[in-house]
Amino acid sequence: MTLDNLRGRPVRVAGGRVEWVPVVILEHPNPPREVFPARDPDGPSVVMLRRDWEFLWNQLRSASAVVDYIHRVAAENEPAELGTETHRYFDLANKDLQASPSPLPNWMNDGDVVPVSGPLLPIDPASARDELGFRVFQRVLEDIAATEFTGDETDRVQTLAHIDRVSVTTRADLGRLLLRRLIACGDAPEGQLRVEHRLIYVDNGQLHLSFTCMGKLTGYYQEMFRTWLLHRRQRFLMRSNASGPIWPWSVGVLLTPRPSTKDRFWDTTVIATNGPPEFDDEEYRRLDAVYASIAPNGDGDDFRAV
Repeated sequence: MTLDNLRGRPVRVAGGRVEWVPVVILEHPNPPREVFPARDPDGPSVVMLRRDWEFLWNQLRSASAVVDYIHRVAAENEPAELGTETHRYFDLANKDLQASPSPLPNWMNDGDVVPVSGPLLPIDPASARDELGFRVFQRVLEDIAATEFTGDETDRVQTLAHIDRVSVTTRADLGRLLLRRLIACGDAPEGQLRVEHRLIYVDNGQLHLSFTCMGKLTGYYQEMFRTWLLHRRQRFLMRSNASGPIWPWSVGVLLTPRPSTKDRFWDTTVIATNGPPEFDDEEYRRLDAVYASIAPNGDGDDFRAV
């Protein structure tokens, strides 16, 4: 069916393709103690007070992270006492701190991927590490959500969902990094184009994200970014032995300085695809040589596996 989101835009929802967990949120002026919600005979569900629901959003600041949490606690055998969701959250957060990192796929162990591990659930609010850095990342999401778009709104929502897979514990650092690189790219000498990339493999290598800062934004440079992204996507597909007909997603976010306005400091451009490889073998090798000549001591990419 088609539903309107809170921005008043129609979004197609394929309900049969979604793993649903009902969430019941109770608002009560004086909630009773020692109440354990009964199990739902139709399947896993979660019941919590509104204050606990708001705590989750303030703590995680991510739709993907909240949904992951709900699925995680819904799978537990015993329901939590009503009003104690924060206790359950911090119990799980402490378990995450003690958990061993998940092993990376073999194709990542080739020397150019830096593993980054951390708890799924932060002890402190997600933005506490660096409020400005976290806000930079959130602003990128807001830019994509608010921009005029003539395509299918479902595509936009799906693209945002992919970017929202970035771990909440790494967003502040990523936002601060993008801000530093954006300033450095904008300060490049006249006649020089500075470009810096951060590539991230998420969900055990099932999703390929890239965040690029570039000194200028023109149609030519946008096409250059598109070609670079599709080349890096093809490398990702080859190394991970991906095969169709259902291909993994690649999403590229491009930030470029906008010095002429006070309300916006950068432009945000996004490209998302789950299509097959773009180039034949000859064209792929030619692009390999081009990028090697630009960065002779390495391809200039900054890889992370989160």
